[in-house]
Amino acid sequence: MRKTMLTLLGLALLATATIAGTIQGIVVNTDQEPVANAQVILQWVPNVDNPGRRPAPPRFVARAITGEDGRFTFDGLREGRYVIQARAREAGCGRTVVDVPARGSVRAHVVLNIPDRDNPPRRGPGPRGI
Repeated sequence: MRKTMLTLLGLALLATATIAGTIQGIVVNTDQEPVANAQVILQWVPNVDNPGRRPAPPRFVARAITGEDGRFTFDGLREGRYVIQARAREAGCGRTVVDVPARGSVRAHVVLNIPDRDNPPRRGPGPRGI
């Protein structure tokens, strides 16, 4: 009996591991150069496949910081639609939407081209020194 339970538990863990999706992505600026140390936020969009229900707001899933090459990865995701938002102080912010399959991975490309309202660019004095 104990052997059977351990086998079933092992199969359940294996099934869970194989149905997890992955997002592999990159954050770039408007010149398509990778943006290092950008903050990336992942949100899951519920009820996307149920047109009879009112869409619920996206739910926070995870956060990451891009590497020197601008890349990020989110593992262990369930199948569904996700919103990826990224921001960097010098490059602004951007977002994209991806559909993650039950197995395998999807690539995401986030372009930072929208001014970041929380961290506006610093401006020097105007023409009159104001």
